[in-house]
Amino acid sequence: MISSTWVASLRKMSTCILARPARAGHPPNGSSVRTWGWVEHPQKCWDVPRSWIPYLCIGLVLAAWLIDMFTPQLFVAAILLDAPVALTALALNRRLTWSIVILSLIANVVAGWYNGVHEGHYDPIATADRVLAALSAILVGGLAVATQGAARFAGESAARELTAKRANALRKAGERMRESLSLEL
Repeated sequence: MISSTWVASLRKMSTCILARPARAGHPPNGSSVRTWGWVEHPQKCWDVPRSWIPYLCIGLVLAAWLIDMFTPQLFVAAILLDAPVALTALALNRRLTWSIVILSLIANVVAGWYNGVHEGHYDPIATADRVLAALSAILVGGLAVATQGAARFAGESAARELTAKRANALRKAGERMRESLSLEL
């Protein structure tokens, strides 16, 4: 079983931009024990708690939508709606990812409608750009969901491997104990 402190540190470091893999022979705490896994960068790390990611994504969608609303049609600001969709990959929540994709698509349509009404006409190039931005948001959402699935699979594989290593170590310890027993008793 994986300890809760290990899982908590993994969750904390998964959203840390400056987390890096530990190198053998260079332990961060100065001990002689070689490290493995992830260690935090010694500098101050920008760490976003996972519970804040949905609020951050919604805020980014609203900011991108406002920028898109008040820019000309031919300025392709709708592509900014892909950033919050990509950010949802850190939350490891498929439902959040697809919700942000849908919210981004709605924001794209509303901004396109507003830009067309505000300028008095709908530009076909701007409409085609919006369709491409919508397809891009769907593609980024699909890739985020695939990344989440791969991360989940990797975590489960690592847990199974850790369990197998522990079981193997227990088996070897049992064999050593059995071998050390005297047959004369």
